[in-house]
Amino acid sequence: MKVLLLLVITALCWGDVFEVINIARSGMSVQQKKLEVIAENVANLSTAKTSDGQIYKQKQVIVKTNKENNTPYVSGVEERTDTVQKLYDPSNPESDDEGYVYVVDNSLSTELVNMALTRRLYEANAAVFNSAKQAAQTIMNLGK
Repeated sequence: MKVLLLLVITALCWGDVFEVINIARSGMSVQQKKLEVIAENVANLSTAKTSDGQIYKQKQVIVKTNKENNTPYVSGVEERTDTVQKLYDPSNPESDDEGYVYVVDNSLSTELVNMALTRRLYEANAAVFNSAKQAAQTIMNLGK
C-alpha cells in the first residue's frame, strides 16, 4: 500500500515538475532574447541611419504565451515607430528637403533600466528552474 501511494504521488508531482521546468526554461529564453535586443538598442543609440540609409528604429521583443502549455515564447521583434523624433536642423547633411532630421528618441538610462529588469526576470526564471530541478531529484529519491 505504501509503495502504491508513493507511486501515485510521484506520478502526480512528476508532470507538474516538468511543466514548471519547461515554463522556466522558456522564460529564460525570452529574457535572453530581450537582453540581445536591448544590447542592440544601446549599441545604436548614436546611430542616425542604418547601412541602407534608413533611420535606425528602436526594437522591442514581442512575447506571447502558448495556450496549450502556458510557456512564453518570442513571436517576433518589431521596430518601434513611436521613438522617432523630428528635429529642425537645416544645416545637418542628413536633413530632408524641409530641413528636418529624424533621430531616435532613446535614452541610455531607459535601456539600462530595461536591461536590469530583464536580467532580474531571467534570474527569477533560473531560480524557479533550479528549484524545480531539485524537486525532481527529491521525487526520484523518494523510493530509495
